[in-house]
Amino acid sequence: MYALDWDPGIGFTENIHKTLPRFISFVTNGISDGYELFVMEIRHESIINQIEDFAGFLNKLLHEIHLSDTTSVTYFTEGIESMDWDFTFNSIRFFIPTFAPFYERNHPRYSFNTDTAFIMFQPDSTFNKYSINSKNPDRNELTEKIKTLFLENDFIYSLKYVKGSIKSIRYVKPVNLEGPPVKWWLNKQYFE
Repeated sequence: MYALDWDPGIGFTENIHKTLPRFISFVTNGISDGYELFVMEIRHESIINQIEDFAGFLNKLLHEIHLSDTTSVTYFTEGIESMDWDFTFNSIRFFIPTFAPFYERNHPRYSFNTDTAFIMFQPDSTFNKYSINSKNPDRNELTEKIKTLFLENDFIYSLKYVKGSIKSIRYVKPVNLEGPPVKWWLNKQYFE
């Protein structure tokens, strides 16, 4: 499922609130109907052209979504640097990969559009459906196959933030995949 079209003529908070009903519909009905992703397209130049701005926006976005979660009993970043943390909404766990134009064309998180970034909400149930999880005895072999496919298609690939890392640092990958992690949850620039 897709979020409503991003309107660059209004503020990012208004855009977030405009798309919340559709995200809630994805969580409450879409997943059980077989949808495997919820994709937000972000078209706001001040957000998508630098990793620091994008990281701050992701923090604000997840904060606003979290505030709409009536089932949550803790703040969404509680325990974020532990191995068992996931972003959850309505008790559903998500992996949230992001794609942006500030990455090089051969980076696995390049958005392939110079004026658009994408944020994907992928329920953990999707990984279980395809046996892509740490409990799969073939997980290492699968990870190596994925790495090979990326490299064969001229994309750089690093396992540094794939295996054995906390999930939160997998959301926004560093521009240099071997560089330090992007701790987007510490970036509060859009919280004013």
